[in-house]
Amino acid sequence: MFEACSQGPLNICEEMTILHGGFLLAEQLFHPKALAELTKSDWERVGRPIVEALREISSAAAHSQPFAWKKKALIIIWAKVLQPHPVTPSDTETRWQEDLFFSVGNMIPTINHTILFELLKSLEASGLFIQLLMALPTTICHAELERFLEHVTVDTSAEDVAFFLDVWWEVMKHKGHPQDPLLSQFSAMAHKYLPALDEFPHPPKRLRSDPDACPTMPLLAMLLRGLTQIQSRILGPGRKCCALANLADMLTVFALTEDDPQEVSATVYLDKLATVISVWNSDTQNPYHQQALAEK
Repeated sequence: MFEACSQGPLNICEEMTILHGGFLLAEQLFHPKALAELTKSDWERVGRPIVEALREISSAAAHSQPFAWKKKALIIIWAKVLQPHPVTPSDTETRWQEDLFFSVGNMIPTINHTILFELLKSLEASGLFIQLLMALPTTICHAELERFLEHVTVDTSAEDVAFFLDVWWEVMKHKGHPQDPLLSQFSAMAHKYLPALDEFPHPPKRLRSDPDACPTMPLLAMLLRGLTQIQSRILGPGRKCCALANLADMLTVFALTEDDPQEVSATVYLDKLATVISVWNSDTQNPYHQQALAEK
C-alpha cells in the first residue's frame, strides 16, 4: 500500500496517513451508520475531521506546494467515489497491482458524492472542482455535474448558493491545464473506469458534445437550469450581483463561440435575458425596484 503511495505524482504517503485519520474520526462520529450513507444534513456534525485533515495537509506543505497537496488528496477522494466495485477476487488482485488509485484509495472508507461535494464546498475549492471535472471523460463529466446540481438544489443553503456561483464562474473562465501530470493521471483513471461505470447515463442529445464545440457549453446550459431551481435562494445584493454578472458573461460566451449566428434562435438569447430580468425584478430591496426596465 505504501509502495503504491510512492509511485509517480501521487507521492503522498504521509499525507494519506493524515487523511486516513480524518476519515476514521468521521466514521466514529457517524457510527453505527457507514459514511457512504451520509446525507447533507449530517455533514456539519461529521465532516469536520475530514476538512481539518485536508487543512493540516495544506498547512504542512505551506512552504512547498499546498495547492498541489490539496489537489492530490481531492483526486484520490474523487477517484474513490468513482471506483467500480471489484467483481471477483482476481479483479481485486488486478486492481491492487495495476490501479494506483485503488491501492491508495483503500486507505479511506467507502464514501459517496455528498462527502465529495460538501468537502469541496467547505474548502471553497471551486477552481479545483472544475479542473478535476473537466479532466473527466465527457459522459462522466456531465453526470458528475448533474449530481452536483442535484446536491445543491436540495435543502439549498447560503453556502450552497455561494459555491454554485463560484463554480459557475470557474466553468466560464476555464482554459484547461494540458501540462498537468496530476490531471492527466486522473483523466487516465476515469477513462479506465468508464466501461465499468454502467450507471452513467448517456447525456441527452442537446448536451452531447460536438468535437469542434467549446467543451464548457453543455455545462453552462446545465448550470443555467440549476440557477432557475435555486433562484429564490439567491438573497442579498452581493449574491444577486454575482448571479447577474455571471449571466451577462455567459451571454457573451455563447455569442463568441457561435460560428454561425444564424443557427441560433433569437429566442434562446431572449430566454436568457428574461432570466436576468427575472432575477433583477425579484430584488425588492433594490432602490430601483419600482423604476421602469429601461431605467434599471
